[in-house]
Amino acid sequence: MARFSAKTLLKVILVCLGFLLVVLFPYNHKKLVPRRPTFDVNSNSPLVSTFFERWRPNKTLDAVKVYSEKRPAAQPVDLVKSSGVVLRVTRPGVGVAGDHEHVPNGGEVAVEWAGVPAASKQDWIGLYCPPDSTSDAYLDYWLVREALSSALGHGKFTCNLFNMRVDCEFRYFSEVSRTFTSTTTTQLLAVSNTVTFEGGLSQPMHGHLALTRDPTEMQVQWTSGLRFPRPEVRYGLRPDALNTTTFGVSQTYKQLDLCGPTANLSRYFHDPGFLHKVLLTNLKPATKYFYQFGSRQKFSDVRSFTTALPRGDPRSFAFITYADMGVYRQAQKTAEAALFEVQKGAAFVLHPGDLSYAVGFAYIWEQWMTLIEPYASLAPYMVAVGNHEETILNDDPRGTGFHPPWGSYGHDSRGECGVPTFMRFPMPGTERHKVSWYSFDYGLTHFTIFSTEHDFTQGSVQYQWLEADLSSVDRAATPWLVVAGHRPMYSSENYPEEMIVGEHLRLELEGLLSERGVDLVIWGHLHSYERTCPVFNHTCTAQGQGGVVHITLGTAGYPLDHMEVFERPWSRHYEATFGYGRVTLANRSALLWEFVSSDLENNQVLDSTWLLK
Repeated sequence: MARFSAKTLLKVILVCLGFLLVVLFPYNHKKLVPRRPTFDVNSNSPLVSTFFERWRPNKTLDAVKVYSEKRPAAQPVDLVKSSGVVLRVTRPGVGVAGDHEHVPNGGEVAVEWAGVPAASKQDWIGLYCPPDSTSDAYLDYWLVREALSSALGHGKFTCNLFNMRVDCEFRYFSEVSRTFTSTTTTQLLAVSNTVTFEGGLSQPMHGHLALTRDPTEMQVQWTSGLRFPRPEVRYGLRPDALNTTTFGVSQTYKQLDLCGPTANLSRYFHDPGFLHKVLLTNLKPATKYFYQFGSRQKFSDVRSFTTALPRGDPRSFAFITYADMGVYRQAQKTAEAALFEVQKGAAFVLHPGDLSYAVGFAYIWEQWMTLIEPYASLAPYMVAVGNHEETILNDDPRGTGFHPPWGSYGHDSRGECGVPTFMRFPMPGTERHKVSWYSFDYGLTHFTIFSTEHDFTQGSVQYQWLEADLSSVDRAATPWLVVAGHRPMYSSENYPEEMIVGEHLRLELEGLLSERGVDLVIWGHLHSYERTCPVFNHTCTAQGQGGVVHITLGTAGYPLDHMEVFERPWSRHYEATFGYGRVTLANRSALLWEFVSSDLENNQVLDSTWLLK
């Protein structure tokens, strides 16, 4: 039997009593109507976006659930050679396909079939990467009956394909049910031409940047299918004069590095390729550079970045922030808005947890990295870990599992246990915890990033680091102090499990945040937006009197929450709307917070407030 200290038992009792008081004597509460149509997410199994991004007739995403998805059966079968069915892949506007169709990463293709005079309701087309995959190892499928012309024996659908460093093909299957024997026979009627990708194994993809703790440095990382030739970055002060070259290192992870299903199952694991990392040094702070990354075999196009403001630099800057993204349709709008902000001059992006929502489905990492690359390769992309990156049922291989008796810490990463995130995002922390907790300075602001998915309780390794980091901040040089983590400390949502976790966060950390004068804390996890007053111990304070403004911002793309909320005296704005945060550090005494709609058609500011010193 597990033994808990008297201190832990007392905290559990206090939290439970507080929760009972909320339930028995709640504040007035109301149901809020979100600005945009949404749908409920009431299952512990996360929604997983399909590769083809199928949509139901009512315009909601046909996402599948990890443990309840209904997939077509696909026993090993041989091709019916005289079926008469034709299946081909073309690029829209490019022309008729040959034996191989060459597409860019993320490029759109059209899949067409003909010669099926009597398609059954169970006929389907599967995507296979590589082409020698077994029949049951398809990445996704498309039901033939969804094409209006299927009754006429032909049809077409379009989708985007992603370079997973292997070729791909489509296969047409017919599922024939036999009434008398109650069995189903699978027939393979056609195989498409092969899809190849531009650049093949040598194509540099998924480029993204990261700050270090030194404004004269910039970290560049990308993916390809080859370890050699050595990865390199060419850069300079003009796009036509990339006269400096720096070489880097390459790494990868294997199926056995992942700690459980779904991630370590052969059906869902796909080789991530080689993750290349190059550290650029001896740069000038606050300076624009042009660069390209790759190897002697293949380089990216030329892009640019701007190095960080040095600590204490009084110049104004802005950054954007959001959490809980994934690859859903709304996430694509957030990505478009983020690119717009970066092109306007946003210094970096801060994403506190729930990044790709791959939850063990490796192909989603490929999609999400492609989604953010247009702006993550122009401005640093700084991340924190969320429950869907890190949390597992058992301790992960690095020994960082966190399962307090009061917490809703389950199997949310579906076996990833932080490995893909750790390998893909080289944040400026210590070698063991470089993504989990770290800090950096930018101009007049100190940023502290910590993990709600690791032990944060008083006396833990992370708490000691957090206390030391916040205590070391030179407020003369960096008067603003911003903290980010994933699970929120304060929330008005009627979500009992998260209320308990939030109260433990408050009991363990609020005193430290208040004593060290933290100005703003940014959270994700709950799929809604909320801003508090400067608050301490559930009570609003005047600015600069010990209270901290809390922002919950899990609104980047995952389906929104739609539940009852309590009317809390410390809540200043709540809404279930997709959007992102924009923070402008104006000077030593003024900071502007804005919550902006991710719909670029209006780009409306939905909430804003000034923090003043």
